[in-house]
Amino acid sequence: MKKFFSIMLIAICFTAVAQEKSSGYDKIGSFEGGVAIVEKGGLFGVISSDGKEIVKPQYEKIGGFDYGVAIVRKNGLYGAINSAGKEVIKPEYEKISSFGRDGVAYTTKKGLIGLINREGKVLAPNIYTYIGSFSNWRAITRKDGKVGLINKDGKVLVNNEYDEIKIDRNGIVRGWKQGQEMLLDVK
Repeated sequence: MKKFFSIMLIAICFTAVAQEKSSGYDKIGSFEGGVAIVEKGGLFGVISSDGKEIVKPQYEKIGGFDYGVAIVRKNGLYGAINSAGKEVIKPEYEKISSFGRDGVAYTTKKGLIGLINREGKVLAPNIYTYIGSFSNWRAITRKDGKVGLINKDGKVLVNNEYDEIKIDRNGIVRGWKQGQEMLLDVK
């Protein structure tokens, strides 16, 4: 009888060791920063390392978390969530670039380009056909066939009224309008 109870006690101990921490998912990704992307029924969500569901599977795609933010796709449009599961950018864009160290991303909506930050603040509305790469916090823009200049906060430094703008390596900004070259005062 003692042997029976000993065997039963050992069996109970082994079965009680492993317990499920989360609901069943088709796939659980790698944990990074205490969260993992999960897939269930072709949709993606996020769980914490203790198995709690942070974001229920509802997105067609979730990119990796960069600087605490992940790009998501829902109904064919892109937005972003933070690692706490909050939707910081509503899925309403055709494209969102990845966020750089500066926290700024390019967005495309109705074929036009704008800027947004990681917190979801629109820095530059989607009114440009082109926004160039930033150099010294400034980028050349194109709107209605004319070029201008904005900073990373989306502030217009030079209105889109020039045929061409160039910034030389000394930071001097030159503009061309109706065949005339001029120096532009950019502050």
